[in-house]
Parts: sequence; structure tokens; C-alpha cells
Amino acid sequence: MASDPGDRTAAWAQIGLAVFTEGMGVWALVADPGGTSARGLPMWLLGGLLVVFGVWVAARAIKTLRRTS
Repeated sequence: MASDPGDRTAAWAQIGLAVFTEGMGVWALVADPGGTSARGLPMWLLGGLLVVFGVWVAARAIKTLRRTS
């Protein structure tokens, strides 16, 4: 990561959005009717956890960016 606090915060925002995207991907695999992915409540919970955590990380980073600019 970069040494500038603004760059670090922007990097955290990107990480949060990437985690959110992965969570949506897990949900897409679970919801695919013809897919061979593992199904069930644990996968739904994993996808939900990734989505919520990704949004939380990105929101905190964006909030910090707004405060510093």
C-alpha cells in the first residue's frame, strides 16, 4: 500500500468493494439452479457475511476519505 493516508484509505475502499463482489459471487453460485456448487444455509450465510463486511469496509473508507478531503 502507498504511504499517503488518502491512498491507503482508497485502497481499503477497493478492498471492501472486492469483498462485496466476492459475496455476490457466492450468492450467484448458490442460486444457480443448474450449478454444481454447494448449496444450503452455510453458503448463503457466507455470501451474506462477505457482502455485509465488504460494504462496511468500503463505507468506512469512503467516510474517512470525505473527512480528510
